[in-house]
Parts: sequence; structure tokens; C-alpha cells
Amino acid sequence: MYKIGLNRTSKIMLMVLVLVLLIVRFSAPSFMTWYANQTIKRTDAIVGSVADVDLGILDGGYTIHGINIRQAGDKKDFPLIVADKIEISIFWRALLKGRLVTEISIVNPTIGLYDRPQDKVIENQAIINEKTWLGLARELTPFDIDKLTIINGSIAIDAEAQLKRTEFSIDNIQMLVTDIVISKNSATLAKAQLSGDIQNQAKVTLTAEFDPNTSKPTFDVNLEMAKLPVSYFKSLMEFYAPFDFEAGEIDLACELKSQAGEVEGYIQIGFYELDVFSWREDIINDDANPLRPIFDAIGGVLVSVLEKGDRNLLATRVDIKGSLDNPKISIIDAFAAMLRNAFIETYDLKLEHSVIGLNEQPNSSPKE
Repeated sequence: MYKIGLNRTSKIMLMVLVLVLLIVRFSAPSFMTWYANQTIKRTDAIVGSVADVDLGILDGGYTIHGINIRQAGDKKDFPLIVADKIEISIFWRALLKGRLVTEISIVNPTIGLYDRPQDKVIENQAIINEKTWLGLARELTPFDIDKLTIINGSIAIDAEAQLKRTEFSIDNIQMLVTDIVISKNSATLAKAQLSGDIQNQAKVTLTAEFDPNTSKPTFDVNLEMAKLPVSYFKSLMEFYAPFDFEAGEIDLACELKSQAGEVEGYIQIGFYELDVFSWREDIINDDANPLRPIFDAIGGVLVSVLEKGDRNLLATRVDIKGSLDNPKISIIDAFAAMLRNAFIETYDLKLEHSVIGLNEQPNSSPKE
């Protein structure tokens, strides 16, 4: 058998190469943790950190653990996003075609929205701009992103004022975003699908298309929510509205499109068997505000008049149009829509598919 011999110089070079590779391998996670934290620090409107980064040897991917991101300027440091881990892996089928593409999975993330006295819920508009988050994702992975997956996510709303506090959540969020192309020359629209459970009671679904490369928001969103008992968000409505909702169910459907920041669409919202005024709840037990029973009684009368008799449905449809920063919504039109539902034609509270999509022509037929 023929043996390959190595001279002393070759052996030393091989040992040095192995030593360098070992050093790179064991120092890479620490460097990547530092790099991830620096990337968060450079991103507009947010601050935060990650706990650790693990590097996968065989699959070429890496996992970021212990993500904790907060709003810059938040006086009380409430977490904006926390997640157990973010898994970033190489898309091998694309690699075989000569493209470096990654897939990102975010596991058990929670988005927290906190409404506190003298603090804004959103301190900086960059937080609600998808380019902020896609830009952060692009910094954390220098390759093209083919697919973004959210596994078992949640959104928590926590509001507080004086002695009142309310909590509201959307849990079990499963989301898939595909066709993400970050390039000024790309006309490809990213596509998103989302489902979740509001207060663990009602299913909410969302489908959307959006352009991640525009400076002004460009998107097309369809949203539906199944019937949700009002008791599960009663405290939230009491916090932000002048009525007490004692019983009933809420249902809604919404289509919105924004083209370079100009929004158009509608929202349909309905209440089934809604009970606004309750003598025991509002007179006997509720002594915090002496005027609240009056508002509730007026609301109860309006509900009785405007409900559709055969379905006990109080519903309206509101058109939304104008600048995304200040959309126009007519209260008069909303009340007229209530009258239409009550006395002329009952709303189905389903998507109409009447808003023309981003890639559709004005004369195209509505989606089926």
C-alpha cells in the first residue's frame, strides 16, 4: 500500500490549520452573540439583547437563544418582544442552485403592548414598520430570507390607568411569511398567513401581501374573527369605551389595502344578542361612576332598537379611506349602516373581496 508521507513543515502547517479551525469553531458563538447584540443596538427604535448563540456544525445554521427586545425610550423597560429562540438554517435546495438562502423560525415569541399613564403604547413609528424587522432579520442573517415561520406566538395587551387594569391576548399564533425579497429592484410581494386564538376562545385568521422594499407602507390585508363572547374582553371595552358589555358575542371581517401610505377598505363588525345594561351589574355592584349606568341604559335602548330581530344582530359596515396616518372614518355612515342592517338587509360579516388587490387591475373581477 502506498503511503503519503508528510514532512515536518507540512505537519506543522496541518496542526496550525486544525488549531485555527478549532479556535474559530469555539469562538464563533461568542462572536455571533456579540454581533447579534450590536445589531439590535444599531436598529432604530429598539434596544435589547440575546442570551446566547449556538452554531450548528452539520446543517450550517445557528440558533439565537433568549431574545429580549424593548422599545427605545420606554421608561419602564417593558418587553416588546421576547422569544425562546430563533432558528436560522440554510435552504439546501436553493444552495444546490447556487443561491444562499435561509429559513427563519421564531419559537414561542410574545409581543407585549403596554398602555401606561404618560407613556405611549408605540414610542416610535419605526416599530410598526415591517422594514425595521425585516432589516433586523437581514442583519442577523446576511443571506436571502426565503421563509419566516412563527411557532406558538402570542400578543399580550396590558393597560393600566389609576386603579383600573385590563389584559387581553391573542395566543397560539402560527404564522408563515414567504417570498421575502429585500431588493430595491424587486417587484415581488411577500405573502403572509396567520392564525390565532383570541382569549383562547375565538379563531382569528389573516392573509396579507406586502412590499418590504417601499418607504411608505404598501400592503393588502384580509382579517376575519369568529364569534367571541364579549365577556372575554369586557374589561378591555370598559377601559377604552363608555359602555359595559354584559353579554353577547362579537364578530368581524376587515379588508384593508395601503398603496404607498394611502389606505382604503372597510370593516364589518357585529354583536349578537348584545346586553349592554344589567341592573345588578350596573346599579347594585357598580358604584365607581354614577354616570355610567346612564350611558349604559342609553346604549341598551339603542341596541334594542337597532338589533335585527331574527338574528339579534347589531351590525355596521364602515368604509376606511385616506392617509394611513389619519384615515377618514365617518360616524354618520357607521350609524346609517346600523340602520341598514336593522331595517333593510342583514350583514353576513364575511369578507366581501371587494378591495382590489395590489397586483390586480381596477377592472378585474372580485376574488372568489
